[in-house]
Amino acid sequence: SALGKYKFPTKQERVENAYDENKITSDEASDLINQIVETKRIILENGSKEQIRASIISLKSKWSMIME
Repeated sequence: SALGKYKFPTKQERVENAYDENKITSDEASDLINQIVETKRIILENGSKEQIRASIISLKSKWSMIME
């Protein structure tokens, strides 16, 4: 299918695109990207479910305030 070749943008790419299109500020972009990276770090370092859940909740909250 045509969709098979389309690569959906990652959250980080969506933040970068929003910044490039002047939809968000550099502070907002860096805040979101830092939270994305921190969440990935916790997951990759086998953080506890509570740590992962808290980081995801924080990311979702920031995302909804900034990107939507």
